[in-house]
Amino acid sequence: MSIEERSILARLLEFDFPGSEGLRAQVPFVSVVGVCPCGCVTRELKVDRAQVPPAPGVSSPIPGEAEIPTRGGDYGGGIIAFAKDGYLSSLEAYSHDVEPIRSWPPMDVLIFRSRG
Repeated sequence: MSIEERSILARLLEFDFPGSEGLRAQVPFVSVVGVCPCGCVTRELKVDRAQVPPAPGVSSPIPGEAEIPTRGGDYGGGIIAFAKDGYLSSLEAYSHDVEPIRSWPPMDVLIFRSRG
């Protein structure tokens, strides 16, 4: 997992919601096991389940999200994380434009908030 991916994921998990502590504990044990075939930065994640238990009561997508603001001719988008069976399962970047997001935006342009 890249520094950018790990930083974004950690920031999405800073909000308090059911299971957030358990998901935060998983971050050091997360690895990327797949990429989106469209060429965007979305990553399939896998947690080393031998190192950390599942997080109870987690909804998916998790309540933390990052808005990618509109800049220039871009339509912006967002970043969300998913969990499955109490484990982090993907980090997704979506675009409001027809073009996928092909690189992680810098942290200082992202607007983090909780939907919950």
